[in-house]
Amino acid sequence: MNRYSDFYLNNVRLILLTKYSYKTINDIEYPDRIDLSLNIKNNKSIISSLTALEFLSLQGLRSVVMNKSTNYRSKKDQYVLKYSIKGSNIFYFLENLINFYLPRIRYFKGLPLNNFNNKGVYSFLFKDLLIFPELEEELEIFYMLSNLKLDIMVGNDNNKGAFFLSLFNFPFQTS
Repeated sequence: MNRYSDFYLNNVRLILLTKYSYKTINDIEYPDRIDLSLNIKNNKSIISSLTALEFLSLQGLRSVVMNKSTNYRSKKDQYVLKYSIKGSNIFYFLENLINFYLPRIRYFKGLPLNNFNNKGVYSFLFKDLLIFPELEEELEIFYMLSNLKLDIMVGNDNNKGAFFLSLFNFPFQTS
């Protein structure tokens, strides 16, 4: 267990229990998963995309979903690789995201709070994947990759999701 999972078990659940008046601790919404998605523009980048997702998932790839999408501008087929981080690894990834990855973004001023959709999913797009130290070590393999989409499934309510992430000092922009 890491710091964030201990913090969740010992503090966050009690805060959520009192704030939203759940009946039991088991009723509290647990973060469902974190999805990492990469767009693949050509067939040459499939291996490097799979390797990047494996490094970023911190647990090795178990199942990757590859969907075909059509780019309407160029009318070429593109593929999207999607991997989900589940269980206690969510807190390990959140800790790395908040403390190591996001501070490496140049001129970082925080993440926008309005990136929640109506289902309580927070989405963010990383244009430069070299902020991840795991990928920076093998620069020649990963320099062509871009646009990593990060989806954090927190719950079914935007306000509860924003409050949940703010308890972990998630760096939201201040107005």
